Amino acid sequence: IVEGIRRKPINVKYVSWIEAAGFVVLIGFMLLVTYSDILRLVTGKGLGA
Repeated sequence: IVEGIRRKPINVKYVSWIEAAGFVVLIGFMLLVTYSDILRLVTGKGLGA
């Protein structure tokens, strides 16, 4: 989308930083869900309950 607006390619350095940040967010979300599941198994209540 950004390339279409700017009409030139994005710098590879910025793309790699954006991909790394997205990966960190994804892993963090997976850890949060795993923690909630373990908490629900042990105590009967998860983070959302």
